Amino acid sequence: GDLVGRLGNEGHPALWYVLLHLTASMVPPPAALKIASVVVALAALFVFLRYGPFSPLEKTLWAFGLFPLYEYSVQCRNYGLGMLFCFLACAFCRDRRRKPIRLGVAVLLLANTSVYGTILACAFVAGLLVEHVVERTPPGPRPWAGLAIAASGIRAGVWVAVPDGSTRVTPVHGA
Repeated sequence: GDLVGRLGNEGHPALWYVLLHLTASMVPPPAALKIASVVVALAALFVFLRYGPFSPLEKTLWAFGLFPLYEYSVQCRNYGLGMLFCFLACAFCRDRRRKPIRLGVAVLLLANTSVYGTILACAFVAGLLVEHVVERTPPGPRPWAGLAIAASGIRAGVWVAVPDGSTRVTPVHGA
């Protein structure tokens, strides 16, 4: 609980820092960053290779591309988590009517990876809402529960990422 409070005016949602904190409790801190980053990149690669609707050649070419091989693994930034949960949300979209809670949790986690992840999560929720309106899906507890979970993740991501009034970095609060 104290970790989120310490982030203060960091400008990023907390999921990456929580993962690093958990990893550093098991592995010495210098190695924890590298291990967490590589494990996240490998998990995202697994999801992409397992659920991606691409040919084996396309999957292989992507796997050895700049972003998965270097930017989201070696660079040790929170964007690898965004890649992982974006891929999971895309994979879970196939069963969104039968398992909306699972999709909602993936979008919740996506919203707490980075500001870009929060924007993507908003796009997922907006797309699902438009789908419900266009298809006139009868209101039931399950689809709306998934959307509520996703929306709570967006709210949490924004709450942690938006700087408070003491920041001098950005004039968010009308300085």
